[in-house]
Amino acid sequence: HKFAQAAEAFERGLEIESENNHARVSLARARYLSGEPEQAKQQLQQVLKSDPEQALARFLTGVLLVESGQRREAMHSFQAVLTKEPEHYGAHFCVANLLFQSTDYTMAAEHYRQALQSNPEISPARLYLVLALKRSGKSDSELAGLLMSLLDQHPQQLLLRFLQIRLLLLSSERDVRDTERARELVNELVQREFIPPYVELQALVAAGIGNFDQAVELQQQVLPTMRWWGEEVYQRAQATLSAYRRHEMPQIEWYRDGVMLPPPEINATLLFREYPSPVPY
Repeated sequence: HKFAQAAEAFERGLEIESENNHARVSLARARYLSGEPEQAKQQLQQVLKSDPEQALARFLTGVLLVESGQRREAMHSFQAVLTKEPEHYGAHFCVANLLFQSTDYTMAAEHYRQALQSNPEISPARLYLVLALKRSGKSDSELAGLLMSLLDQHPQQLLLRFLQIRLLLLSSERDVRDTERARELVNELVQREFIPPYVELQALVAAGIGNFDQAVELQQQVLPTMRWWGEEVYQRAQATLSAYRRHEMPQIEWYRDGVMLPPPEINATLLFREYPSPVPY
């Protein structure tokens, strides 16, 4: 409702000052957020017709293109933004996500890095940087070092801790594996935030240490809640419980997890609502 009101206010202003492109981009954002993506697109096109260099309009056009499944055109849009503004962190982040989704992990990692250089506060970029580097062939020992330094700077990002614990427990590199440290860290994690995926990780660590009875107990505790994430996740959690009962570790990789580490996405609503405008009107 408030976005529809904002759109009306911007429209009234544009009747007086029709060439104010900053206000027109803000109108496009308000239109999108009040459920009118087609209107938003028209306003952005109007801005780009009069000023093809308008980076925010070009960026938001790219976001709309992703949403409508036109990934190649979206990539062109984001790259055009980066030609004009090489430090545009939104465009770097979106390019990185598109590259990650198309399995070009080396280039994805490079764009996550550049996004973080321009804005160190993009927490998903930190997570997906690690995952992209792993998938591009970096060793676990390099990633263990990177995770430590990221966690030193951002101890509040618990998903990085989640990833670090899995690495310490499941790494194929003997020098990296440290089940005792994984146990300390997972107990701290569950104390800080008691949510099913962290308790499930606690069960996995217990199994890794050889304490399968505790693993069974913890896994049983979270199993009913795993239905929230859909049937596939629930079935996998059940298979994990069966493995613990047989005193076996489930076959999983530390950097893949359907619930906590989904493929990166470009959230159009979030970007239209939150992405900062250098000049809003």
